[in-house]
Amino acid sequence: MEGNFYTFMIGDTTLTIADSNQGARVFYMMTRGGAKSLNSVPTSGAEPNVSMPVNRAEITSLLKADSGIDYPPGQIQIHPTGAATSLGAA
Repeated sequence: MEGNFYTFMIGDTTLTIADSNQGARVFYMMTRGGAKSLNSVPTSGAEPNVSMPVNRAEITSLLKADSGIDYPPGQIQIHPTGAATSLGAA
């Protein structure tokens, strides 16, 4: 993009305007509190709940009802989202 950027500090807010051949638009806007929050590690919260709300038999029957295919239980892999996306130490 060819053009100019104009950055303003308004109180604790940073505002950047991009001005180009296509017009002017807000390019960036951030408050000091927002930046601190985004760059800090959360201090509260709980470990993810990795319990399964359905069992393998229920999943098998749902797959059969949806696709018409009777999948063998050994071909069905169950991965709780909380465990697959956790950032905890191993």
